[in-house]
Amino acid sequence: MPLQYDVYGIGNALVDLQYEVEPAFLARMGVEKGLMTLVDEERQQALMASVGGVPAKRSSGGSAANTMIGVTNLGGVARYACKVGRDTLGDFFLDDLDAVGVACNRGNRGDVDRTFLANRGGRFWFGLDGTDAGGCRLPELYCAPGG
Repeated sequence: MPLQYDVYGIGNALVDLQYEVEPAFLARMGVEKGLMTLVDEERQQALMASVGGVPAKRSSGGSAANTMIGVTNLGGVARYACKVGRDTLGDFFLDDLDAVGVACNRGNRGDVDRTFLANRGGRFWFGLDGTDAGGCRLPELYCAPGG
C-alpha cells in the first residue's frame, strides 16, 4: 500500500557553503559586506578558489526543502522531489534531509556540477519526467515555490 505524505514538495536542491572570512578579503574580492551578491558561474568559481583552505559550513536548503523540514519539525510527514548530482554535495543534501525525516528519492541522480552563489539569472523547467513520486498517494498539500 502506498505511503501517505502530508506535503509533497518539488524544488531546487541547494547546499549553502558558508565561509568565515575577514572584511579585508571581501574588499579585495570586490564583494560588499552584508549583502547578497548575484554572480555568474565564472565569478563564483573564482571566489570559491580564493578562499583557499578556509573550511566551509554546509547546510542543505532551498525554499521547498526548508518547508519540508518545517513540516517534519511540526510532526507532519513530508516527501521532497529534486534532482541532485552524484557528488559529495548531492550526498550531503540527501543525507541531511534524511537526518531530519524528509523522504527523498535517492535513485534520481544526474552527473551534474553545482552553480550557485546567488545566481538567479538562469531559468529552467522542472518536469516530472525522471522523478519518482515514491509510490505515494496524493498528499494534502503540494509545495513548489519559485525563486
